[in-house]
Amino acid sequence: GGAFYSLGSKRVNLYDSAFTGNHATGSGGNPGNGGNGGAIGVDGDARFVNLCRVRLIDNEANAFGGGLFTVTYGNASHTRLQDSTVQGNTSSAADKLAGGAYIQGSPIAISGSTFRDNDANGYAGLALFGYGGVLEGSISNSTFIGNLARGGLGGAMAIQAAFATLVQVQPTPAV
Repeated sequence: GGAFYSLGSKRVNLYDSAFTGNHATGSGGNPGNGGNGGAIGVDGDARFVNLCRVRLIDNEANAFGGGLFTVTYGNASHTRLQDSTVQGNTSSAADKLAGGAYIQGSPIAISGSTFRDNDANGYAGLALFGYGGVLEGSISNSTFIGNLARGGLGGAMAIQAAFATLVQVQPTPAV
């Protein structure tokens, strides 16, 4: 993690905070090579990640998750973003994904959040991946605008092996 990495904490609660201009400089991502989470990285089972009114702006990862990287390992975990901004983040590696946020394994709840102008080879705004085939959750009242997947899929978002409910999501093209 360029600014913050948690390996072993059961709860990560961040409120009213800004992470700007950080860089995860490792290479290759997991296992143990670093480069994940340009601003914030969280790894481990039974983790509760809560970001409320958090701004992740202009961060860079050499691997997964230019703004946020979180990998948990099942339903004993939960990841929540509420009223947060994920903007201008980059995953710079040609073979890595998720300029904005990479979330794998835990149920998710994203509401009132904006994913704007994030850049990656693929899955630029938000990447949601299941662990063991299932990822459950919802995305509501959120906006995806101007995200760029340079060589892959999912400019705004990509959802794989997941059950997600999307309510009033605004995928808006860049102007």
